[in-house]
Amino acid sequence: MKQPESFTVKGNKELVCRLKKSLYELKQSPSKAYHCVYFKLIGDHVIYLVLYVDDMLLTGNEKEII
Repeated sequence: MKQPESFTVKGNKELVCRLKKSLYELKQSPSKAYHCVYFKLIGDHVIYLVLYVDDMLLTGNEKEII
């Protein structure tokens, strides 16, 4: 890691910026606590809905059911 150009300190190139907020606290960060895969069984048919940040995937084994 190196100092950003706008925050360089002459004579102290070994100093770097410290991240004050963990990436795991951000809303965009994936987490094991939030499950984003949903499914529904309708007889022998299944529909899956997968959500990740701002993406969505909808799939299943029967086109007419989806």
